[in-house]
Amino acid sequence: MMRKMISSVLAACLMSILLGSSFARAESAADAFLEGFFEGLSGGNSENSSSMNLSSVSITPGIIYEGNNVVMSVTGCSEGSDWTGATTLNVDIYIENNGSLNLGFNAHAFAVNGIMTRNNIYDMDCDVAAGKKANTHLEIPKETLDRYSITEVKYIDALFWAYDNDKSFKEFETPIVRMETDQNDGIPNIVYGDMVLEENGIRIDYLGEKDNDYWFVITNNTGSYFAFDLENMSINDYTSSEPNYDLYSETVINGCQYIFNLDIPSDFLSLNNIDTISKINFSLAYRPLDDYFSEAHTGVIEVYTDQLDGIPDEGSQVEEMVPNTEAVTNESADEETAEEPEVSYYKTQYMNIRSTPDASSDDNIIGTFPANTIVAVDTSVQPVDQWVKFIYEDPSGVMINAWINTNYAQKCTKDGTPY
Repeated sequence: MMRKMISSVLAACLMSILLGSSFARAESAADAFLEGFFEGLSGGNSENSSSMNLSSVSITPGIIYEGNNVVMSVTGCSEGSDWTGATTLNVDIYIENNGSLNLGFNAHAFAVNGIMTRNNIYDMDCDVAAGKKANTHLEIPKETLDRYSITEVKYIDALFWAYDNDKSFKEFETPIVRMETDQNDGIPNIVYGDMVLEENGIRIDYLGEKDNDYWFVITNNTGSYFAFDLENMSINDYTSSEPNYDLYSETVINGCQYIFNLDIPSDFLSLNNIDTISKINFSLAYRPLDDYFSEAHTGVIEVYTDQLDGIPDEGSQVEEMVPNTEAVTNESADEETAEEPEVSYYKTQYMNIRSTPDASSDDNIIGTFPANTIVAVDTSVQPVDQWVKFIYEDPSGVMINAWINTNYAQKCTKDGTPY
């Protein structure tokens, strides 16, 4: 398939996976974080590696996506291995394709505890013929968890893309879905250093240097995922013309962080007679929802390496990362009946409105809601599983009384403030 040929080329470019890091809460001492971070880069973290028991991870089963005649569920997880024999955490995914298209699915991007893993699509790549079903799994390398010092998996945020295999083109994508474990306390791993950019919901911090690798972290609080490219990199005012394939079309999910390094080639330094790197400039091209027609560019980031150490200023207050309200959590498969809604309002994602609480057919679709529509629950009607009936007055004054799937909506107050 064309998508697989293209993906294999990109995968080859992306095989230089992040070498490692160590994480600390925002309120923790930054110098302690950097000490562990660079220990990870030097091949340390043996203590963290031994403390991660993948067989003890227990994930909450349930439906994570329902739409486009497709149902995706997470059914469990276990310790496994990839094609190289390396140890992985395998998150088991069950897919039903109830439509007429032959579809291929991959995990386009995913994060663990709010940290992007810089995965490639072969961590989950599965074909499901029209009218058929399949079991597959999302492979999370243990090496990735160890190098990020993740000693307990709390939750996984994932974006899945589906392709029409007969046309080799993308057919649809899921919302960001969240798969939770029994260790989830809702607190992401947060990494901060010297802030060098903050604009339009994008924050970039400088973390420090190790062997001419200069480390940064991007925090995405824009409200949606975006893809980015590194551009306009200059060292001591000399611009590099070589493309950086490791930082091309990389995805950052909303409410998550992406750690990356600038690996300065020695031949570039020699060509420009640079013995000591004192100044680094670069910017990002970024595309909300990976839409090239919406591409924007950050301002130029300027880092004077002799003035920054990657440690936040003493006494400075670092804002807490905004939780990922983009993600849809999975409903427990053990619940036989849904509880009465605790609140009387929901904020929707872009979603279908249905006349009956059933997604097995598109015949009952009566319209769609744009993202962030606030609807009132019709408390006179009992919910049906994850479905609730709502009341909504559209801009023209027409009252709508229909059903929504709360897997794709968030409980909120009347003014839209999330619970």
